Amino acid sequence: MSENFHLGKTLTNDKKKNIIEAIKNDDLILFISYILGNEDILPCDIFEEISEEGNNWTAFHYAMHYGKWEIIKFIFDYLIDSNLIQKALKIKTNQNNCPLLCLLKSNEINDKQKKDIYFKILNTFPIQINDEVLKEAIERNFYNNNQNESNQKNSEQNKSNQNKSIQNESLLNNELSKEEKMNFYNSVIDGNLDLFKSYLNGTPDRKPYDIFEEVSAPGYHWTVFHYAMHYGKWEIIKFIFDYLINLDMLDFALKLKTNDNRCPFLNLLKSNDLDNEQKKDIYFKIINTFNIPVGDEVLKEAIERNFYDNNQNESNQNKSEQNESNQKNSEQNKSNQNKSIQKESL
Repeated sequence: MSENFHLGKTLTNDKKKNIIEAIKNDDLILFISYILGNEDILPCDIFEEISEEGNNWTAFHYAMHYGKWEIIKFIFDYLIDSNLIQKALKIKTNQNNCPLLCLLKSNEINDKQKKDIYFKILNTFPIQINDEVLKEAIERNFYNNNQNESNQKNSEQNKSNQNKSIQNESLLNNELSKEEKMNFYNSVIDGNLDLFKSYLNGTPDRKPYDIFEEVSAPGYHWTVFHYAMHYGKWEIIKFIFDYLINLDMLDFALKLKTNDNRCPFLNLLKSNDLDNEQKKDIYFKIINTFNIPVGDEVLKEAIERNFYDNNQNESNQNKSEQNESNQKNSEQNKSNQNKSIQKESL
């Protein structure tokens, strides 16, 4: 471990296990709540030892060991913002492994996965790796024939920068404090529509919160719209659609993408908090309630999830249209019959 640096040892064993489980399950939202805290959870120091005492494993080491990229990225962003990244990269476990070596020597992921995350880190964050890490990467042939991969990474980085540029030119705001963001977020995941409305409308002692506030960690670009879709909170989703339609901002909001390139609809369809039937139900509720077209990417995802196979809603709609057509034909026949009778009477 780096000189004169001591890891925190304040957590209960249950809290340590919960954090490790959040990492292993790749549950970024839960992990963030453990680090930043919320109304129910006290914040946890990023340098807390969450392994058995004396093993010196932090959340950073575990995230690297299990290869959980989204959590790794959050930790890097968090540490860079705190000017602590260089210190964190030097913290070693009882087996003398820094976080990057925990990645490279992991027995939980294969070499291809390690290589992918290794170069993602180097291409995303301005860090220097030490000789020990570089030697390990070379021994694992990470630098052999890497030109194609390098070109691909550069291309992906350019696309990412372009997306971020578009998002930065949008109306995403970062005006709320961490506590205010967390309260706004909690009103969504709790499905508390009245509280959510009060945040948007404001109160005598609280300013209104912007619907386009980035309530996730900085750079992840999650708004309350994305979270409502991710958790499938229908009443809040419906209110947000109505709210955005009244602002004439729905088209814009539906194009806002998170850092992993998901618009609100894709947040619904790719959510790991809902099963496929729940996603399908909300998907068709939105389309049938607001009569909006979906983009090709969303439609493709819905088709791949078999939303349109033997779809009862669509079938009922077709039957309704057929019945309406039959009724019109019947009325037309009656009209023609009446005209014929009138002609005969004359």
